[in-house]
Amino acid sequence: MPDDEHTLIDDYQPREAASDNEFTLVDDYEYTAKEASRIVGKARQTLANMRAQGTGPAYRKYSERCVRYPGWALRQYREKYPIVLPFRGEA
Repeated sequence: MPDDEHTLIDDYQPREAASDNEFTLVDDYEYTAKEASRIVGKARQTLANMRAQGTGPAYRKYSERCVRYPGWALRQYREKYPIVLPFRGEA
């Protein structure tokens, strides 16, 4: 099967003039924990631990298993805690 038949909601594509770690977020959209983990560069379990500790990006909890992160909260978190990529220069 072609890959384009299996797509996730992926509206946080890199902008043309942006670096690889910058994404376009939709402020009014609510992202799943899996999507949010990709956006902020943290594991889903880390986000769960942050929720339990009261840290991390703002979220809405609809049920025990349904947590959503608003785009504006992920944007604020990314601005405050940017993703730092490892140095891959020559050794």
